[in-house]
Amino acid sequence: MRSLKSLLIKYFVLLLFTILVIASIIEWFQYKSYLSHFTEDAIQKSQVMANNLQATLLFESKKDFDDLTQNSTEQGILLYNSQNLLFAGKGEIFDINKYAGDTTWDGDYLVIKSKIETGEEFLGTLYIKYSTERMQTLVQSQFVYLLIGYFFAIIIFFVVLKVVDTQLTTPIKRLSDFVKGMIKNNDLSVRIPIHGKNIETKELKDSFNSLLDSLEEKNNSLSDLNQNLEVKVNEKTEELQLAIEDLKKYQGQIITQEKLASLGSLAAGIAHEIKNPINLINNSAMIIESFSAENIKSYQKKIENNSLTVEESTSLISDLNDIITASRIISTSGKRADGIIKSMLLLSRSQKATAVEASYSHHLDQALNLSFHAMRAKPESIDVNINKEIDETSEIICYPQDLERAFVNIFDNAFYAMKDRKSQEGENFKAQLDVNLKNTKDLITICITDNGTGIPQESIDKIFEPFYTTKPTGQGTGLGMSMVNDIIISHKGELQIKSKENEYTEILITLPAS
Repeated sequence: MRSLKSLLIKYFVLLLFTILVIASIIEWFQYKSYLSHFTEDAIQKSQVMANNLQATLLFESKKDFDDLTQNSTEQGILLYNSQNLLFAGKGEIFDINKYAGDTTWDGDYLVIKSKIETGEEFLGTLYIKYSTERMQTLVQSQFVYLLIGYFFAIIIFFVVLKVVDTQLTTPIKRLSDFVKGMIKNNDLSVRIPIHGKNIETKELKDSFNSLLDSLEEKNNSLSDLNQNLEVKVNEKTEELQLAIEDLKKYQGQIITQEKLASLGSLAAGIAHEIKNPINLINNSAMIIESFSAENIKSYQKKIENNSLTVEESTSLISDLNDIITASRIISTSGKRADGIIKSMLLLSRSQKATAVEASYSHHLDQALNLSFHAMRAKPESIDVNINKEIDETSEIICYPQDLERAFVNIFDNAFYAMKDRKSQEGENFKAQLDVNLKNTKDLITICITDNGTGIPQESIDKIFEPFYTTKPTGQGTGLGMSMVNDIIISHKGELQIKSKENEYTEILITLPAS
């Protein structure tokens, strides 16, 4: 059984190599740990000595320096005064200009630089050069012990290999030769002779003989079973793969449809939102143009002739103030339109959201405006009394694209529920939407409450499940609140829903303030 020996040797070598690699890694990290502890200890010792040397520099007593350093074993100790002149030294005198930092490695040496101060007065600088010889000796001795351990492991392995060869490999080789002869002669009636002292091999031969009795019968039935099983597994695998592909395709289509429907619903609101600042820009531009066309030439001639009256000067200043006011209106309206367009672009992007600094309050207010005007632009729009109390929030790192999409989804659901209740109760129903954002020291709390149709109690527990919706067939995919909950969780927040049918629905969102 040469192959068994080869296999044992192969796996032993692999195991030995693995242990060697792991031990080397551990030894490396231990070495780095030694260096770290050595550095920390050196810094601490240097700081203690620097503190003890304050009086030495104050009184310029070299005897104190000698007393403090007489038992030290460091490679070199240099003490410089406040004029950066060498005051005292012990051991090796080294060039301090090579060591600009507080901690510097120089080959097998570590140089620690410590400032000596008392209060706000700078007294001098202490340089201590430490040798790592003892630490290196410790690491090398551990490595030697490791090699000795490997040597004994190899000896033990070959002893075990010899025992295995005698007690297991040789009997198994005889059994293998018998089986080869039986296969060559195609004679299943022969049996293995049982002899020897090894109980395990005796039991193996006896079991093998028993196996031969039923081998032919079992072999035929097993072959048929394997063929049938393989066919069934292949069929089920193909069905499962097709089902997974269909599910992924269906999910992608639903998400795309949901997004397109949301963007289409917001389009009218965007048009309404942009219309107002554009009208202000046009009117302000007309004011500027009117003044420029009628008055500039007249005022210019009078100024050149120095015939401008006080009344005309006052009128000119008033007109210039009007131009400034109109210019500010143009700037403010342009920024507002730009913000609306940027918000729409955020909602329309399909790539992965990017974390940037943004304000929760700004995107909550923007989402409310977009959703409200989108609802008002539809034929079945309703009047809604909106009570809005939104505290200003500072900009923090978040995903504004996802947040605004979540807020828009919540407002769309609120407007849908209020329209549904109004269709049931008629003109007596007064739609009310409360939007509150409270900014505390640690938390931002957002509460959105509508007096729509509400959510049945049995549906609240399922509202965050994908593809679950309370809307009629064709009017909802069931991805909205599931998506909203995922977005809030991704911002380390929490979303809670309270509702009572035909009375109210309250969405409570808590988010970290920083």
